[in-house]
Amino acid sequence: MTFKAAPNFESPASSNTYTVTLDATDAGSRKSTQAMTIAVTNVNEAPTASGAISAQTAVNVQSAWSLDLSSYFVDVGAGDTHSYALTAGTLPAGLTLNSATGVISGTPTADSAASTYTVTMTDSGGLTAT
Repeated sequence: MTFKAAPNFESPASSNTYTVTLDATDAGSRKSTQAMTIAVTNVNEAPTASGAISAQTAVNVQSAWSLDLSSYFVDVGAGDTHSYALTAGTLPAGLTLNSATGVISGTPTADSAASTYTVTMTDSGGLTAT
């Protein structure tokens, strides 16, 4: 049995429960009918990275600076919580990544060369996007 179109658990057209009637006929032409209920359950989909972050400049000891990285990730999983981690590179002194919100913020306290950083978002099911 297959659906004509795959059900979407995150935005169901109904309660994600479907009732079907099965008709079977054996070789002797005897027929039987049985109603069945099928429940479609959620599967955790992995989050994805979305968009590109342009080069950023935080000026040493001049002002507070922040960048919200959470808007660069998408997760369709209903009710998922997320955590963020710097998985490549080291932020300049004075800047930190909030693992719960995905915001890098602070006031740089030392000069730093231009660098590339990798941030990974992990959903409550352990799936990740970088």
